[in-house]
Amino acid sequence: RGRIGGWLEVLDDLRLSAEEARAVVEAVRGASMSANEAESLATADGWLAQVLTVARQRESSVRLAHATAVGEYLAAELLASLPKAQRAGFRRLAELPEIPRDVPAAPEALRLLASLAAQRWFVDGTTRGYRLHDLLRDALLAQNTAEDDAA
Repeated sequence: RGRIGGWLEVLDDLRLSAEEARAVVEAVRGASMSANEAESLATADGWLAQVLTVARQRESSVRLAHATAVGEYLAAELLASLPKAQRAGFRRLAELPEIPRDVPAAPEALRLLASLAAQRWFVDGTTRGYRLHDLLRDALLAQNTAEDDAA
């Protein structure tokens, strides 16, 4: 009703443009960015949480502000919300480019993915399956590499 009445609007793409991200960083900092910081900002891909992470870092620690920091935080929070026995399976789902909606061995993970997709929180559910945002997916893939053997 709100959309028809003209008083409610749905925003699908909440990423900042490169110019908007730079403006946010400079406004938070009160100073312009170095070339190294601008490179770090590019890894944020327009996501406000990572843009703010870059903005709050000092020049000497800007390497810590890469997108992995946000992805690692998200991955840790999501894994903590699952039963311990399902965490490794959820991590391994990140190996797939698209997670099918009917993975029988992971009911809790599918409920979590459905909930995140419904809220548009780093999971896209508009395809036949679920697609993880690159920040989240990369963090889970890194954990797979660190915690699983090659086989």
